[in-house]
Amino acid sequence: MKLIDSMPFRLRMAGATISGRILSSLGAFGGILFVAIVTYAVNNEIGSSYMLIAPIGASAVLAFAVPSSPLAQPWSVLGGNCISALIALLIAHFVTSTGVASAVAVGGAILIMTATRSLHPPGGACALVMVLAYHHDQDSLAALFLSLALNSLALVIAAKAFHSLTGRTYPHQALPVTSHGQDEQLLHPDDIRSALADLGEVFDVTSGDLDAIFSRAQEHRSKRLSQLPAWRNAA
Repeated sequence: MKLIDSMPFRLRMAGATISGRILSSLGAFGGILFVAIVTYAVNNEIGSSYMLIAPIGASAVLAFAVPSSPLAQPWSVLGGNCISALIALLIAHFVTSTGVASAVAVGGAILIMTATRSLHPPGGACALVMVLAYHHDQDSLAALFLSLALNSLALVIAAKAFHSLTGRTYPHQALPVTSHGQDEQLLHPDDIRSALADLGEVFDVTSGDLDAIFSRAQEHRSKRLSQLPAWRNAA
């Protein structure tokens, strides 16, 4: 661990490990391959030339590298990509300027994804793809959207299968929280939320995960204190 921490390009995400990243890379490889096979098989039946849509690569990074992220959950992948694409088509129909339509589409996609609890960064890319397609090649819109939906659905299926095999939960489920009573000397989960409010930043973690991390930290604190000499605890 000390060797990794001293490396110039060390992992910076909390909880990340080299072995975990290698496993994520293998998962993304298999996931994109599965997406390509499924989409090709379906589109080959209907005569479409589309197979992989570029934003699905970003979706794969989230689904396989950070599967516990709220942005990587199945509804975020499927709903975020498809909802953003539909919003973009609607905007592109009424806004003739490609640049203005792109800006409105991405901003609108963020707003709608937030409202539907499906925020997914690649959704912004999906919105751009659909605006550009609408303004330059409207004949392919149906096939493009179908491929995007197929890509997203197949990726969710692949991620679910992969994480089941590797012992992770997907969709992510926060670990149960252990109660530590009302000891006034200990931190309380509300203290963590108050600290977050003070910072004024948005972090890529759910409230449930924060509670679980806090609970586990309290358990490790208790174990550490129990192993100290009696005179240290008294101090």
